[in-house]
Amino acid sequence: MRLIVLAKLKRALALLAVILLLQLALSWPSAADEKPGQTAPAEEAIFKERVQPLLQKFCVRCHNADNMESGIRVDQLTAAMEDRQLPLWKGILKQVADGDMPPADKPQPTAEQHKLLTEWITRAMTAARSRPAPKNGSVRRLTVSQYRNTLRDLLGLSEDLTDALPPDGISKDGFANNGQTLLLSPLQVESYFDIAEKALDLCIVDENSKPVIQNFRMDFGASINPQPCPDNLVLGALNMLLNNADFVVTELKPTKPFEYQPFAMKTKHEFIEGYVGNDTIRAWKKFDSIYHSVFACVRGTPGYPKG
Repeated sequence: MRLIVLAKLKRALALLAVILLLQLALSWPSAADEKPGQTAPAEEAIFKERVQPLLQKFCVRCHNADNMESGIRVDQLTAAMEDRQLPLWKGILKQVADGDMPPADKPQPTAEQHKLLTEWITRAMTAARSRPAPKNGSVRRLTVSQYRNTLRDLLGLSEDLTDALPPDGISKDGFANNGQTLLLSPLQVESYFDIAEKALDLCIVDENSKPVIQNFRMDFGASINPQPCPDNLVLGALNMLLNNADFVVTELKPTKPFEYQPFAMKTKHEFIEGYVGNDTIRAWKKFDSIYHSVFACVRGTPGYPKG
């Protein structure tokens, strides 16, 4: 049960780490930001020349900075019809259309002025509601080096876990932090999760879980092994394995001031494919030896190239 809870905690922390990194990325400005739509010049001219004077004449007297009846000001309204002002414009339209404003004991607009005011507000609100909403730009992820440095600063890790991430593209100016290329694909998101989980595995310690320690020694010398592995091991072309009798592998259990689980290398193997000379054979064969888990060879030319 504890392991399940710990696994869920790591997954949650990994999600938190990725979200934090995305928030850091989103805090960078983007060149893709767009400005909200503007009022058509004709409508703005009508507002300044005909609508605004009506508001000044019939509304501002009771709805200004010094005298805000019902907490409403109309002296700051503009033709831009900003989103935050739309509810106020809607209320003004309803009050004027229903004849509730101006009050009956105050000067009243003519029928022509009433029509002009209601029609202009209706047109302007329709245009404001149909204009495209401003965008915040595309999500700009961190570069690989920024992500690596962030993990180091947040978790104190010296290990580099970002090898699984593809390298960042370079702009024509030679920079790797071009916001237009730093997008997030689903595959990259999964890589971010995997790296975050690995980073948390290195940082979170389960006190009830014993660490696993592997320790072994290899001794070399001519005919040093009194009981060499009888199997003729073959790794492939160009390998230069040492003679089985010329090295000994000994698994050790070091003394530690804490409890741990010794890592034991696999000794029992079962293979279906092997070689006899240059021929490939397919038959199950069992082996019981640590020398199928550890081998020794000469590295480099003309030795086995991958050790």
